[in-house]
Amino acid sequence: MLRTYETKPQVIMHVDGLPAVCHNLTCDFTYTIPHGEVTGFAYNLNTKELYLVGIDLPLNLSSIRHVEFAHSLCSIDESSLNGTELRCILDHDPVCGSHLPKLVARLGLVSNNETLVPLTINCTVYDAYPTT
Repeated sequence: MLRTYETKPQVIMHVDGLPAVCHNLTCDFTYTIPHGEVTGFAYNLNTKELYLVGIDLPLNLSSIRHVEFAHSLCSIDESSLNGTELRCILDHDPVCGSHLPKLVARLGLVSNNETLVPLTINCTVYDAYPTT
């Protein structure tokens, strides 16, 4: 059994795989909840454009880490950022299946509204080798 006189829990931190050095060995942290909520989205299969609408979304590109949809990252159109909408183009073709968008802001994952319905991306297989 260990005993300590510390009033705060000791935290060992790593940032990008490197250990963080804390002043006087007193590491502390504050948990913050990301602002905003994604309330709706649309995806255009032909242009690979993803359109998000929401409440209190990030206002500038520096506040966003990335946007992901159907296992593909999205290049953000900075001119579309206004707090209620965001547009981006998928970097790769979407992966088949049912997907919801993921907006990761600087403070973490922005929540999706609970009524958001996943969009199904269909796949068609024309040929396969080997056939057995």
